[in-house]
Amino acid sequence: MRDIPRSMIRRLRGQAPGTDLDVVVEQRTQCLVCAASLIQDTAFGKLKICTACGFHYTLTARERVAQLTDIGSFKEVNATLTSLDPLSFSNKSSYGEKVRKDQFRTGLSEAVVTGVCTVSGRRVMIVALDFSFLGGTMGAVVGEKITLAFERAVRQKLPVVAVITSGGTRMQEGVLSLMQMAKTTVAARKLAAKKLPFIAILANPSIGQIFASVGNLADILIAEPGALVGVSPIGSLVSEDRLPLPPQASTAEELQDHGMIDMIVSRAKLKDTVSTALDVFATEYVLKSRVVPEGSENIMGEKSAWANVNVARRSDRPTINDYIDRIVHGFVEVHGDRSYGDDRSVIAGLGQIAGQGVAIVGLGAEVGHNESANSGSQISPEGLRKSRRLMLIASKFGLPVISFVDTAWLANTLDAEHRGLGYAIATATATMLEVQSPTIAVIVGEGGSEGALALVAADKILMMEYATLSPISPEGAAMLFYADQSRSQDAAEDLRLTAMDCYEMGIVDVIVPEPGEGAHEDVAQASRRLEKALLEQMAILQNTAVARITKNRYEKYRGIGSYSRYFRRIIYREVEQLQLAVAVGVEAVKKSDRIRTFTKSAKKNKGKSNAKPMHSPKTDTTD
Repeated sequence: MRDIPRSMIRRLRGQAPGTDLDVVVEQRTQCLVCAASLIQDTAFGKLKICTACGFHYTLTARERVAQLTDIGSFKEVNATLTSLDPLSFSNKSSYGEKVRKDQFRTGLSEAVVTGVCTVSGRRVMIVALDFSFLGGTMGAVVGEKITLAFERAVRQKLPVVAVITSGGTRMQEGVLSLMQMAKTTVAARKLAAKKLPFIAILANPSIGQIFASVGNLADILIAEPGALVGVSPIGSLVSEDRLPLPPQASTAEELQDHGMIDMIVSRAKLKDTVSTALDVFATEYVLKSRVVPEGSENIMGEKSAWANVNVARRSDRPTINDYIDRIVHGFVEVHGDRSYGDDRSVIAGLGQIAGQGVAIVGLGAEVGHNESANSGSQISPEGLRKSRRLMLIASKFGLPVISFVDTAWLANTLDAEHRGLGYAIATATATMLEVQSPTIAVIVGEGGSEGALALVAADKILMMEYATLSPISPEGAAMLFYADQSRSQDAAEDLRLTAMDCYEMGIVDVIVPEPGEGAHEDVAQASRRLEKALLEQMAILQNTAVARITKNRYEKYRGIGSYSRYFRRIIYREVEQLQLAVAVGVEAVKKSDRIRTFTKSAKKNKGKSNAKPMHSPKTDTTD
């Protein structure tokens, strides 16, 4: 590794000092995939995308920088580092010669470009690999430049955006190339320790060492459509049954289905997506509490528990997605648990509420409602792990966690148990209770089972007026209690599952009133009421120190089931009843004593009725 003069860099690029550094490439006239003409294709001319089939062609590192950054904002760093031939392979074409050829052809000193820029006005450290330079592979210089970029980002407190296009391993540098994985990983973890955002974009192809190290350490992992992504080149992959690989093998779409990629974004929308995510991470706005939260004592109607269940199950009741669309702005959804799969019944992402960045998790988001029990979505281990991912991101960046719960019944299958359902519930619940930022849970429909607990265990729990919360459905409870499912209405009353029941037991902090006979009558009004309640609770929590929040959280859940508000009410009620009973008893005793005294006196007088009548005392008279 050595520095080469900037004048030599310019000469290698074949350009005069100060001229544009874009590399002139041959203009393609026909799409390689669909054979459509590209001559008058404006999308191809600007973004290298075929309008007919959507195929994304490879861009150079400098084209990537130009596409993602604000015009004129990019300032390259460490541009003069270049590779030597550390192992001195004795083949016909030396490694050093290959490096020089690619330097001359691409105008780059190595396979990565790094620098400071702005993205929609926000300062960012950008790292862009170039597949046209030795396949974008990572040797000692690439590893050094990436590490230096991360270290500069830490010093200057900048987020990092990396665009990865790499084809595998820099074999010519042997174990030195391999060790760059550890080197760049250390640098990425240092960035994470400073709580600075890292967004990675996987372009076609993203194969090998960089993908298996620094690329997969990003907070948000974005891929372009159709990109080949993986550790091993597709040519070396084999299926478990030794049959030919499917057409989608090792593509971004397949990996997203298996929970490994957060989102697939067209090149035309990449800058907006990255900018939106950076805005959420960088939010420093703190809500101020100027409104006293409304009480919850007298807002409930006279509906029975079973009537509440039926309202919560209405097919036209607002879903979690309905509330997110109306309350959360700039929502960027993420996918996958980075372990096995993506549970689409769990929605997770980042957004803003009244300018405050938040992490959103919703259990039961994909499926609507139905008027039968257990009809909604079933939460899998992958969904719980995805939820936990968002909690960890929120804790890292100090973002409030807003969780929505609706129809969150567990997937009661043997396969789910084998995939770690119990461990997923336990770790998600523990993480929710340990998040180093405010947490607010909102029960908007049916909430039930151990799966819901993972997202209900928050600092503040809000519950829509006609929502329900129970460990089991009324139908299931009827079979368990009475061995008769027709007694579901009785079971609903016994379960104490309404919002007011939960409030009286000290589980729910705020009941959000619904318009009319339920939120389905006016979704917009219901959303406004929920947003107001959320803002009130967020303001309270954000003006409380994190240490106090976590302490209060511990005390809250430590005290559930002990001498809480609910049990105090029960004891007060029993004391009142006892006092009344004592008072009634005392009065009864007094009355009984009077009756006995009267009876005894009457009997005594009756016994003397046969004796001579008593003469009245004489009175003195005066003649």
